[in-house]
Amino acid sequence: MKKLLLLSLFAALSVSAQVPQLINYQGRITVGGTNYDATGLFKFALVNAAGTVNYWANDGTASGQPATGVSLAVSKGLYSVLLGDTTVSGMTTAIGSTVFANSDVRLRVWFSDGTGYQQLAPDQRIAAVGYALVAATVADGAITSAKLAAAAVTPAKLDPTGATSGQVLTYNGTSVGWATPSSGTTYAAGTGLTLSGNTFSITSGGITASLLAANSVGSSQISSGAVGATQIASGAVGSTQLASSAVTSAKLGAASVGASALDLANLGTSLWKAGGNSGTTAGTHFLGTTDNVALELKANNLRAFRLEPTSSNAPNVLLGAAQNSVASGVVGAVISGGGAGTYAGNAVTNLVQSDFGSIGGGGANGIKTGSIGARIGGGYLNLVTNGAYATIGGGYANAAST
Repeated sequence: MKKLLLLSLFAALSVSAQVPQLINYQGRITVGGTNYDATGLFKFALVNAAGTVNYWANDGTASGQPATGVSLAVSKGLYSVLLGDTTVSGMTTAIGSTVFANSDVRLRVWFSDGTGYQQLAPDQRIAAVGYALVAATVADGAITSAKLAAAAVTPAKLDPTGATSGQVLTYNGTSVGWATPSSGTTYAAGTGLTLSGNTFSITSGGITASLLAANSVGSSQISSGAVGATQIASGAVGSTQLASSAVTSAKLGAASVGASALDLANLGTSLWKAGGNSGTTAGTHFLGTTDNVALELKANNLRAFRLEPTSSNAPNVLLGAAQNSVASGVVGAVISGGGAGTYAGNAVTNLVQSDFGSIGGGGANGIKTGSIGARIGGGYLNLVTNGAYATIGGGYANAAST
C-alpha cells in the first residue's frame, strides 16, 4: 500500500480595498517515504469540521469529492496552487467571502499519482488567512468606537449639519451636541505664563534671567525635585541668580542633568561610553553581569546575541534569531546563527537539548536529548536524535542517531 505524506503551509495574499478571492496554498507530497517528483492530480474542498459539508470545491461540487481534478507540477515533493484561481484548469469556482462567515473552515485534499485518488488526512484547519477575504465587505453600522484608531476622527469627518457660526461641540452630561459658548471674563497670559481655560501655569522654560532678582533663588525657594530641564530656559540661571550651596542633589529633577553637564573625561573606567574607553584593565573592567542572569544584545529591539550562565560554569552561547533556544539545564551549548522570526510566514527555530551540542546556522535544525557533543553545521530540517558526538555537515532533512 502506498503511503502519502502531506506537509502544508498557508500564506496570506496582500489585502487591499478589493481583496482577491484567492488563498495561496503550498504543500509537500511524499509517496512511500520518497519525495514525489512528477505531475500530480489534486482535488480541493473547503469543508466543515465534520467534513460533511462543502463550503467550496475546486469544481463547485456541493458535497463529497470533487469530480474534476487539478493538474499540478510537483518538484522534489513541493507544489503550490492559488485556490479559487479560475484561470487554472480544473479550478472553475472562486472562493466567496461568505465561506469564512463560518467559524471553523478546513481544507480537504485528494491526491492521485495516476493510479486513483486518495484523501489526505487530516483536514487542514484554516486560521487567519482565509478570513482576510471578508475584510472588503463590512456591514453598515459595523464600525463601533472600539474599532476606531486613536485620532482617526478629524474635524473634516464631523457633520456640521444643525450648527451655526461660532458654535462648538460640548457635552451637557447626557449627550454631545453643538452649542454657543457662554460669554464671560477674558483672561490673558503674561510673560512666562500659559493659560488653559481659567487656569494659569508656568510655561516650560518660562522662568528667564530677567524675571529673577540677583540671589533671589536660595535652597529654601526650591522644592525637592522641582527643578527639571523643562522648567529652566537655556542660560536663565547663572551664578549670580543662585545663592551659595543652593542646588543640592535633592533639588535636581530626574534626568535634568544631561551628558553636557558631566565631566566624562574622568569617568573613563566608571562607565562604558559610545565613543570608546581608555585606561581600562582586562578582567577588572568588563561588559556583562555579576549575578546568575543571562546577558543579551539586541538589534532593532530583537535579541541577536545571548550568553546564558550554567551550573557548570560552561555558558551557553546563542546567536541569530530570538527563536533559537537551548533547553533548560543544558550546558556548554552553542548556536552560532540562523533561525528566523518569520520566514515564508513561519517562525524557524534552531534547538539544542544536549550538553555541548553545537549548531552552526541554517534553520529548523535540532539536537535532541541523548546527543552530547553532537554538531550540525547548517542547512535545514536536520536532526540528531540519541546520537552522542554525531555530526551532520549541513544539507536538507538529514538525520543521525546511534
